[in-house]
Amino acid sequence: MTGLVVLNEDALRDTHPIFSAAGPDTPCVFIWDPDYFAANHCGLKRQVFIYETLCEMRVEIYAGAFAELFPALLAQYKSDHVLVPYSVNPALKHRHDAMAEACDLRLVHD
Repeated sequence: MTGLVVLNEDALRDTHPIFSAAGPDTPCVFIWDPDYFAANHCGLKRQVFIYETLCEMRVEIYAGAFAELFPALLAQYKSDHVLVPYSVNPALKHRHDAMAEACDLRLVHD
């Protein structure tokens, strides 16, 4: 089994400590959830910034509902633990709580 990095918009840089904690061969994904962006009032300019930044990083982007994609990605990557960037964002904290029920979740502080 391996690890998996699930990136969020609070860690959009290659120098974030999550990448050194994960190691160079650990897959990294970003789940593009339109409902999450809408619920958090993330405007078009911010979404474009996030997308363009992700395109410059070694990140696979998956589009769809987080609750549906996350379990599928755990299975696809055969991951026994997940590393996520720590965030003070209440919506992301809620997401992390849900993720912790499905796997060994490891928060990486900046």
